[in-house]
Amino acid sequence: MIANIIPATRLPRSINYFSYLVPPNLKNKVKAGLIVEINFRNRNIPGLIIKINKNKKIDYKLKKINKILFPQPLVTKNQIKLIDYIANYYAVAPSIVVKSLLPKIPKRIKNIKIITKNVKKNKKYKKELFWYQDKNEIIKLLKNKIKFKKQILILVPQIEMINRLAERLNLKENQIIKIHNGIAKTKLFKNWLEILAGKPKIIIGSKISVLLPFSNLKEIIIYDEHNWNHKQSDINPRFDARNIAEWITRENECGLTLTTPAPRIETYYLNAKTKTLEQSLNALKTSFNDKNILIIDLKQERLKGNYTPLSDELIYSIKNNLDQNKKTFIFHNRKGLAQFVVCHDCGYVFECPECKTPLVYHTDDKKLHCHYCNYTQDSPPLCPSCQGPNIKFKRQGIEKIKLVIQKEFPQVKVLAISKAVKQFDNSLVEQSDIIIGTEFVLNKIDFSKFNLIAYINFDQLLNRPDFRSQEWAYQLFYEIKSQTPNAKFIIQTYKPENIVLKSIQQNKPKIFYKSEIANRKELNYPPFIKIIKLIYQDKNEKRAFNNAKKIFRELKKIRGIQIAQPFMAYPQKVRNKFKYNIIIKTPLNFNLQKIIKLTPNNFIIDVEPERLN
Repeated sequence: MIANIIPATRLPRSINYFSYLVPPNLKNKVKAGLIVEINFRNRNIPGLIIKINKNKKIDYKLKKINKILFPQPLVTKNQIKLIDYIANYYAVAPSIVVKSLLPKIPKRIKNIKIITKNVKKNKKYKKELFWYQDKNEIIKLLKNKIKFKKQILILVPQIEMINRLAERLNLKENQIIKIHNGIAKTKLFKNWLEILAGKPKIIIGSKISVLLPFSNLKEIIIYDEHNWNHKQSDINPRFDARNIAEWITRENECGLTLTTPAPRIETYYLNAKTKTLEQSLNALKTSFNDKNILIIDLKQERLKGNYTPLSDELIYSIKNNLDQNKKTFIFHNRKGLAQFVVCHDCGYVFECPECKTPLVYHTDDKKLHCHYCNYTQDSPPLCPSCQGPNIKFKRQGIEKIKLVIQKEFPQVKVLAISKAVKQFDNSLVEQSDIIIGTEFVLNKIDFSKFNLIAYINFDQLLNRPDFRSQEWAYQLFYEIKSQTPNAKFIIQTYKPENIVLKSIQQNKPKIFYKSEIANRKELNYPPFIKIIKLIYQDKNEKRAFNNAKKIFRELKKIRGIQIAQPFMAYPQKVRNKFKYNIIIKTPLNFNLQKIIKLTPNNFIIDVEPERLN
C-alpha cells in the first residue's frame, strides 16, 4: 500500500507530492486527510496524506511512513481540493500551501474523538453585496445573521478588529471562535477540532481562517471586502482570502455576503447588472448627508496669500469645534512611495503620458520615472501647465503639520500618530483635542468620537503612483465616513474637479465607478486583464537587476502578454536584499503555466497583486 503525501515544507513549484510505503501495522489506519510523520531529506517532518493507492506496484524502494501524528483525519476532502486550487491559481508549490494550512499538533493531547455531522448542503450558492455608509448598519446585519444557531465565518481584514467586532456583537466566549496567527498552537488546535466537528459557532478570523476544515459552514461574511489586507502580500502563498472565500462557498454551496462602504472596482463591475447593486445604490441615496462635505481649492488659498497647510475655512472650523469641546481628526498620509512632483502654484502633477500614473522623482539620477513602462524625463525647471517655477517634491510629514497646528492653537493638546510610533496608546487619543494621523490609525481609533475630519491634501491619495490610486482614495474616504456619518468633512485639494471628489460631493457613486471602469478598460487594467508581479531579491544590487533583466528577455517571447521592464521596488531593500519587480499583463483566460515554466524558483510570483510596487 502506497500513500501520496505532501510534505509540510518549502519546495520548488514543480514538485507536487511524494510516495511513501505504508508499513503493515498502519495499513488499516491510514486514509486521506491524516497528518503523518515522514522522513524527508534526513529530517522528520509532518506530511499530509492526499491519496491512498492500495494496488499500485513499484519497482523502486520507498521510504516508510514513520507514524501517524493524530488518529483521525484533520483535513477534509474539500481542503485537499483547496490545496490544489491555491497551488495552481497562485503559482506556488502545494507543499507551501500545506505548511500554511496544517495545524500544529500539540505534543500532549488527550484521546479526542471527532464526531462530524452529516450536514445537508444548501440548494444553491448565494452571493450578496451589502453596501453601507454607516458602520452601525453592518452591525445590525451581522446581529441578524448570527441570531440563528449555525456556523458562520466573519472574515476581517486585520487582527485588531476581531475582539472589537466580538464586543460590538455582544458575543460570549462560548459562542465564538477567534482565528489569527497570534493564537497559541494548543488553542488553535482546539478551535480546529471544533470547526471540523461542525459545531454551530461564530468564527471571526483574519485571512488564514479561509484555510479551516469547514464541515457545517452556512455562510461567509467578508467584512470590508474592499480592504487590501484580505490579500496575503508579504509571504507565500500569496493568496487572496476573498477569492478563496468565493471558492469555499461554491464548494460548500453556502451563502456569501460582501460588506463594504465602497466596493472594489472588480466587485462593482461583476455586479453591475444585478438587482443587488441597484438596491444598494438606491439605499445609499437616503442614508447620506452630503451637506457636511466641504471641498477647499488650495489654488484659491495660494492666490489669497495663504501658503500654510491650513486653509482659512479649516482654521475657522477647528476653532468652532474646540469651542464646543469636540475632537478634530486631521488626515495626512506620509506613507507610500517617495516624492511625487507637483506645481505648488496650480497643483499640476507630473504624470506618465502612457500610464497616466504620477511620475516618481529618483535622487540618484535626478529624473522623473514611471515604474510601469520605464518612461523617464528630466526634472523640469517650469510647470508645463502654468509656466510657474514653484515645482515641489511632495513629502511633508505629519510632524511638520503638527508644528503648524500648535503654532495656530498653542493652548490645545495635539497628537501625531503614524507607523513610526513605537507603541500605540489609545488613552493619549482620549486626552487630545486634535489628532493628526496616517492610514496607520484607521482601525485603531474610534472615529465616531470626532466631529470634524479634515484632509490636509487629498491629492496625496490621488497621486500615489499606482493604477488603483483613485480607487484607494475613494474607499479611504468612505471607510472613515461610515464610522462617523454625521461629522463635518473638509477636503483640501488642488484638484476640486477630480472625478473622485465630484462623486463624493454629489453622493453619486456611479460617477466615480463609471469613470474608473472606462479608464481601466482604456489602459488595459483589471478587471479586464489579469496582472502578475514577479519579484526578485538579491544582496547584490547589480546581480538583482541583471537576473531580473534576463528573465524579462525570456518572458518577452511569450505571445499574448504585455510585460514591463524590471524596476526597483519600494522599499528598495528588504532584509538586506535589493528587490526588483516585473509586471506582466495577461488575458483573463491566459494559461499561467507558460509563465511559470520560464520563471526560476528563486523568483516570487504574485498573482493579482494589490500593489505593483
